[in-house]
Amino acid sequence: MKKTILGIGISLILILWVLWRVEWKLVWGSLGKVHWPYIFLYFFIFLIIQFLRSFRWEILLRPLLPVGQKTLFPITSVGLLALMILPARSGELARPYLLSQKKPIAMSAALATIVVERVLDVLTILVFIILVSFSDILPAWVNRAGYIAMALMGGILLFLILLIGREQWVTNIAEMLFRPFSKRMLEISRNFICSFSLGAKILIHWRVMTNAFILSLALWGGVALLNFIMFFAFAFPVSLTAAFVLVIIVDLGLMIPAAPGFVGSFQFLCVVGLAIFGIGREEALSFSILSHILQILFIVSLGLLFLPGMRISRFSFGERVPSIESPVSKYYPCEKPRL
Repeated sequence: MKKTILGIGISLILILWVLWRVEWKLVWGSLGKVHWPYIFLYFFIFLIIQFLRSFRWEILLRPLLPVGQKTLFPITSVGLLALMILPARSGELARPYLLSQKKPIAMSAALATIVVERVLDVLTILVFIILVSFSDILPAWVNRAGYIAMALMGGILLFLILLIGREQWVTNIAEMLFRPFSKRMLEISRNFICSFSLGAKILIHWRVMTNAFILSLALWGGVALLNFIMFFAFAFPVSLTAAFVLVIIVDLGLMIPAAPGFVGSFQFLCVVGLAIFGIGREEALSFSILSHILQILFIVSLGLLFLPGMRISRFSFGERVPSIESPVSKYYPCEKPRL
């Protein structure tokens, strides 16, 4: 709750900064000059990106449980919808939860693959920062934000490695923390660590991780292409490099808590990013408004299309630990703890 209020507060401050002394005639004028045929191409590329996102998740899940796109693409679409409408990035839990309802895999194991996805995303952005840095375009604060993100993801990666190699240590710490509470809490914590560790072990599959990282480069390269297409739609005199710079700034900035749909934060980051290339506030604001509306329209439409087919039941981290007969356990047996 506190994080939700913080995110809404941050977004409110940012949108007020963006709207301060804006000349709305210039904003509407810029929107009126948009070349709309580019919008059809924008939606087509967005659909390809959605397939790449779903296919990357399929690759990360393969060491745990082979799952086809017939299952994963609808879940990915609904999960992105949840990420858009729920505050403080709590929508990240939607995909592992929905997958656990359809397949014999623990939600916490699936959640580990989502964490690995985020690590791959940050690594991809860092690659973009390195490539763009050769042109001396990025301001120093963007590089510093990249270093902070790298440190954060490095810490998460070290924790995952520790969990894989020293799972019992982590379990013992959890037991000390939860033992004063009920036996049920203790069992849930053990089950969560066990199945989350199972999911994290995809890190030792170098071929899986290599393929997933290549898809991450393609996915975020596609997002840069979306920006570049929108530059053409607005007739902005900027290069493809600017499209990648905007990806870097927006992706790093959206790690900060924000309001549902990233309203306010997205507009602020676009205005700041495009200002580097001499695009005025009104033109950049019109760019951010149209881009955001198109993204929300696509995500909501695709999510609502598949939402009726989702099976939603009681939420629990602690249940659905794979049994010895489960397809998951043939890779990494995960016995249910005995109290």
